[in-house]
Amino acid sequence: MHTSPEEGQEKKEKMNLSHTQAVGFTNDVGSMIVKVAVVLDSAGLKTVVLVQNLKGLQEQVETANANQESLKRQLKDATENYVNLKRQMYMTASGYLDMAIAAVGKDSRDAANFRRLRSRIRRPEAEEDLVEPVKPIAEPVK
Repeated sequence: MHTSPEEGQEKKEKMNLSHTQAVGFTNDVGSMIVKVAVVLDSAGLKTVVLVQNLKGLQEQVETANANQESLKRQLKDATENYVNLKRQMYMTASGYLDMAIAAVGKDSRDAANFRRLRSRIRRPEAEEDLVEPVKPIAEPVK
């Protein structure tokens, strides 16, 4: 008998609700429980415990959401900082390259070598620099 990897493990239900929808739903359920608490308590449910559990979970969700939003802002700021620093680094290196070309004379052989540094980053490697791809091993005949 074939068993799937999920067997024996609790399957997680996918939830496509927004934060606002999930919190609103939880609030509505909590309000409904409070509204009919007498009936639910007489049926054996402990509505005070149910409402406390919902409130506790909602507080955890709110905290986790605030943390996630903070991390998103931090990531955006970190990305912006990285992009700015990378641009500054490239512009500085490019400026130094221009100064070096001027220093050795624009028409010199050294200047041509320096110019290749800039053009090399914008085009694929020359064919002689490429590594030959690994050939697959044929499967033995059975």
